[in-house]
Order: sequence, then C-alpha cells, then structure tokens
Amino acid sequence: MIFKSCFVLNAPTPSLKEARNFFLGFFLQVILFLPGFFLHRPESYLLPFSGISAERYGWKEAVFLNGNHHPFRIVAEFFLLCFAALLFYRIPLVRQGIKFSLYLFYPLAFFYQVYLEGYRVVYGIHPVFIDDWILIREVLPVFLQSAGLATAANAFLLIAGILLCVMLAVLGVRQLFRALEAYRKWWWWWAPLAGLSLFTLFSTLEFKEYLETDLLNIQWLSPKVRRSGIVTNAFHAHYRQIQSAYGPGLKCQLRKKNNVWLLFLESYGALAYFGEGIADQQQDLALRLGDKLSNAGWHSASTYSRSPVMGGRSWLSFTSGLTGVSIDNQRSYNALLESRFRFPHMVQFFNTQGYHTTWLSTMKSNDATIQLIPEDSINAFWRYDTLLFFHKIPYQGYSYNGLGGIPDPYAGGYYKEFIRNRQKAPGFVFFITTSTHGPFYTPPPILPKWQDLNHFVPNPSQYANPLSGTLLDRYGQNARYALESWVEFILQEGAPDDIFILVGDHQPGALEYLLEGKYDKYATPLHFISKDPDFIAPFLKEGLTPGLLVHPKQAPYWNHAGLYSRLVRHLLNVYGLPDCQELRIQPEGIKEEGGVTKNDP
Repeated sequence: MIFKSCFVLNAPTPSLKEARNFFLGFFLQVILFLPGFFLHRPESYLLPFSGISAERYGWKEAVFLNGNHHPFRIVAEFFLLCFAALLFYRIPLVRQGIKFSLYLFYPLAFFYQVYLEGYRVVYGIHPVFIDDWILIREVLPVFLQSAGLATAANAFLLIAGILLCVMLAVLGVRQLFRALEAYRKWWWWWAPLAGLSLFTLFSTLEFKEYLETDLLNIQWLSPKVRRSGIVTNAFHAHYRQIQSAYGPGLKCQLRKKNNVWLLFLESYGALAYFGEGIADQQQDLALRLGDKLSNAGWHSASTYSRSPVMGGRSWLSFTSGLTGVSIDNQRSYNALLESRFRFPHMVQFFNTQGYHTTWLSTMKSNDATIQLIPEDSINAFWRYDTLLFFHKIPYQGYSYNGLGGIPDPYAGGYYKEFIRNRQKAPGFVFFITTSTHGPFYTPPPILPKWQDLNHFVPNPSQYANPLSGTLLDRYGQNARYALESWVEFILQEGAPDDIFILVGDHQPGALEYLLEGKYDKYATPLHFISKDPDFIAPFLKEGLTPGLLVHPKQAPYWNHAGLYSRLVRHLLNVYGLPDCQELRIQPEGIKEEGGVTKNDP
C-alpha cells in the first residue's frame, strides 16, 4: 500500500514553480560541500570532471572517486533521508520524524564540514573531538586575547552567524518538504532516484576503504564523525622508563660548555625546498648562505627532521624536541606537563651543567593571557632560569604582524645583550620564532645591526598591507627570511663558543598537500652551526649534508622526539668527560599509551 500510494501515474504537468523547486535538494547538497571547495582552493575546481583521476584509479574508480574538492557531490545520509521522506510521505508520523531529523542533521552536517575541512587544511590530518575541545577551551582564548580578537562584538557576530546558519538551514529544509509534495507526483522522477540509491549502495560497498576520505562522489558523514570520536592515545610512561632513557645524561658533566641556541623556526618546512615555484630560490639562498658562513669560519651540517604535527600547534613540536617524547595531541601535552616527577628533559640537562637557561618568546601577551597561562605554572615543569616573554622585551619599533610584531633578530639580540652577557654562566636559550607565522605578513627588513630595528621607520606601503601573490609565494618569502635573518644574525652576533641549532617546527598550514609524492609532509629542515669543526665533524660522518642545503636522498632522516638524546649524546661525546657512556640515543623518542603516572623506584 505504501509504494502504491507513492506512485501517481496520471501526474500533472509540473508548474514553473514546482520545476524550480526540483533543484532545491541539489542546491542544499552543494552548500554542504562549499566549505571544502573554498577552503581547499587552489587545489579544487568547480567542475567535477576537472579532478577525475582515471589514470590513477581506472575507469570504474573514476566514476565513483574524485580527487577534486568540487561541490557537486552528494551526502548519502541527506539523500537517503529525503528519499525516505518521498517513500513514506503519506504517513504523517514518519514524514514529520524525517523532517525534524533533517532539521537537526543539516546544520550539524554543515558545521561539521566547516570544522573538518578547516582542520584538514591547516593541520593536514583528520580532527578528533576531544583533542580539539581542549584546544578550544585552553588554547583558543589565549590566541584570541593575544591577537586582540577576544571582544564582545566578535562574540556577538559569531553567535549571530551560527544562528543565521541554523535559521537558513531550517528554512531550506521546510522549503524542500514543500517541494517533495510535487516531486512525489511525477512518476518519471522515481527511476533516477532508484538508480541513484543503487549507485550509493554500490559505491559504499565497493569503495568502503575510502569512506573516511573526501574522494568519493557520494560521501558518508557518519564514518568521518565516528573517526573524529575515536579518542587518541595520550602519552604514558612510568618514572623508571623515563629515568632509564634520559636520567644517565644528567649524571654526566661537560668539560667545555658552549653557549647553545635552540631556535625553532616558525613554519620552516621542507616545502620551502620542494614547492614548485619557490624551491629554486630557497635552494640558491641556502647554498649562498652556507658559503657565506664557511667564509666567515663557521661550519654547518644539515638534514631533515620529522615533526609530530603539521600546519600548527608549535608547542607540541618543540615539546617533543625538548623532552624526547613524541607528542602529537593536546591531551598528551597536558598529561606530560602535569606529571609530578622531576622530568629529565633538555632544560634540566643544561641546568645540571650550570647553564643559565632562558625561554624566549615574542608571542604577544597581556594581563588576560598571563592570567590564562600563568608563567609560574609553565615553569613548574620546565624550570628555566629566565622567562623572556613579549611583555619583558622593550621593543619600540614597527609592529610587523598582529602576533606581537617583534622581529626575531631583535629578540635574539636583546637576549644576548641583556640576559646572556650579564651572566657568568654559559647560556642555553630556547626560542620559538614568530616573524614567519601565518598568514605570512611582509617579514621585517634585515638590517646591519639588530638594534637598528628599534628605530627603523618602514615604508607604510610595503609593510602596512598584506603580501601580494599566492599563499605559496607569500610563504616562500617568509621561509627565505627565516633562514637568511638568522644566518645574518649569526654572522653579526655569533661568538666562537656559540652553537646554533635551527629547526623547523612544522610545515606551513594549508600547503602541506604540495609535498604529496615529493617528500614526507612532516619533514622540516634541521641545521647545526658552530665555529668548532670538532662539533660538526661527527654529524658529517653520520651522513648529514655539509652546509645548509640538505641532500634528501643521502642525509639521514631524524625525528623531533629524537633531538634531545641525540644532542646530549653528541655534546657528551665531543665535550664530555670520557667516563660517561651510559646515555643511549632514542632516535624516535619515547612513545607509549595511556596517562602519565609516577612509579617511584
């Protein structure tokens, strides 16, 4: 009876209004894929056939799979709910249940698409709800306060935008159900709908391994949502395991104590050396700067190191490097910093050697951000001697970006003159730079002396407006600045007993896809620079490339989480006492699952 009531063989000729409504369901489908289409520009094209990959997948796959983020796709759940509404339109209870299901489903589907595609563009991975909730709760307020965006007006606009989207979604679904009354009368309409249902079934069964990707022309949201709901493993390691891995290094003493600069360069990724259109300039610059260092008596060795993250979350990257623990999610980061035992990380190693340790950061701060993340709580884990943050650096020059605007070389010079040079002890400084942070403003000028930046008056037409060109072009200019500014700083300010370690924190956001098929999307350049050939020579024997341009097929591939044990072991081999041989290299750091616990011996 149900199916008999659905088919009306003597259907009337559709009116112009009813024919126009025919496209409403299709239009609502298109809207769900607009976030992916716009957020993945310029790798997406409007027309579906522009992205068909017949050569890669074969003719069958080319029909069902498409690497282009075009908007003319179908959300399987939405289509099947609409089809069910047509089938059971004469049953009021069922019809109303489906209608309210679509009221709920459609706006949630749209917001999830924005969240999913935005996350994939920036970080290059599938999002996880619990990790991102922690980011929203703990990190986002700090960023908004730092950027001056935590205002009542912005909050009002956000809430109004969300309500507007929900209202439009509800109106669209209501209009769709009005159109369904006309659709169900057209007997010729059922054949393509039945065919599309079979198409959906075949696509789902034949290509189920792609259900969590964006490749299917008929996509399911539920597998993606389920994947986002899978809780990631938080770091877990017992006290004994950590002490066994890194504790011996704290018992060893250095006979010679060089100043160590550990510089994590923001967004300095392998893309700079492999991206089409920017690679040649970056490679030529690295060769030229390497020769310039060599002519000035500096020795260097370079390779690539794998960051635990892409596109952002720098704190996970440098924490992995400083602790020797692979940290790739916020829960692991929180668990690590909340551990109660004395963690044997890199900062503690230099503390035990009698160094004056400093954390340098130029990310803009104010009373609100300091209250959100008190400095004492940060240092309870790290135990730096000095926290040299934004509000303690008396920079009076031009603000070059919205994250603080202090040029990286100025911050480095200020640290050297007012912190390190006033200490009798050798210095260790960790600095996460910001001048090359996205969205990639015009970088500061490179001047003969860092002090000149405090008085330099830039041309407003050059620095007041965003960089022109594509995102890749803008990134290329910033990547070149990241390397050149620090090499010039080393030539100006470097002392004979200085060791500089330059490493990228992660790949630039929204551009990691350009490394597909060229190199590891997590790879970032790593450079060791020193005037002591005895410090650099062992790296060259390991296969690192001399100079600043890495030979990717010959140089060994490192890992950020292995940086701590490699550096400490290397310092002890070159400058340590001969009786310290207990510390072993952990090339990939420590990886465990669960929560951090204390298990005293």
